[in-house]
This record gives sequence, structure tokens and C-alpha cells, in this order.
Amino acid sequence: MPENWKNSGTAFLGIPRDVLPGEPVVTITGRESVYLENCRGIVSFQEEEIRLQAKTCRIRVTGRRLRIDYYTRDDMRISGQIRAVSMES
Repeated sequence: MPENWKNSGTAFLGIPRDVLPGEPVVTITGRESVYLENCRGIVSFQEEEIRLQAKTCRIRVTGRRLRIDYYTRDDMRISGQIRAVSMES
């Protein structure tokens, strides 16, 4: 389905986009932890940058001493000194 339909449908019904299946959900706790849901895979991993592929975008986490605490089919947690989290189309 077209992306416009998703945007207008969720706005019309008053439904937050994060309840749509497959949309990435990112929860940042302070500067030390990032919890992610709905990631398809790890694109690249370095101690100062981790790139992830989600269904609709790529997610980039930058910082220092980054590590992946766990990675499952449904979610993952990254910890370290988080500098920034960004989404790229």
C-alpha cells in the first residue's frame, strides 16, 4: 500500500504510527542505552557507529564504546556512550 495511505489513515483514525506493524520503534534511555524494535538486520558495526536496517529506513547510532547487548528477531539493545541516533531513508 502507498505510504500516503498509511499517513492519512493513521491521522484520520487517530492511531499513532508506532502501532503499525513493521515500523521501527526506538527508545533512548539517557546517553547510555538505545532499545530498538523491528530491525531487520545489522548493516555495519564499529565501536563508534552501528548501522541497522529497518523495514522503512536505516538507523544509525553513533557514540563511543558502542556494543550490542543483545539482538533477537524482535528487538535489540545497544549500550555505550550514545552521541546520536538518526534515521536515513
